[in-house]
Amino acid sequence: MRKHQFILILFVILSTSNTIANYQVTSKQEEIVLEKLNNLCGDSWCEGEYEIIFHDLSQNSSYLKFHLEFEEWIGAENNYKSHFRVCNIEGIDTFEQMITIDHSYNGQYFDQKYILVEKFLHKIDDCILNLETTINN
Repeated sequence: MRKHQFILILFVILSTSNTIANYQVTSKQEEIVLEKLNNLCGDSWCEGEYEIIFHDLSQNSSYLKFHLEFEEWIGAENNYKSHFRVCNIEGIDTFEQMITIDHSYNGQYFDQKYILVEKFLHKIDDCILNLETTINN
């Protein structure tokens, strides 16, 4: 009886760890996502009051967590105030839901073959808009 219990417990542990592992973005994938978001910033969110810097992301089975820095420029050059916030994104479980890969791209700029997924960008945009309202309140 003990042998069967041990095997059952081992099976549960292994199957649970595989489920958790399926949600993990690799460090290279994290680097790609953060680079693409930070490069996009100049053409979108950062045209406003704040420069937004995506520092890192972590992930579990319920949501993605991005650590963001909103840099508020105050008058003179190099004079800014940082506001650190966390953005939780639900409904995005895989790298493929954040980035599509253009397999036909053969140009010289490696990162241009990675394209941010529109649904993911809408979720990021909504989160940023909500977080901006928490600054100076």
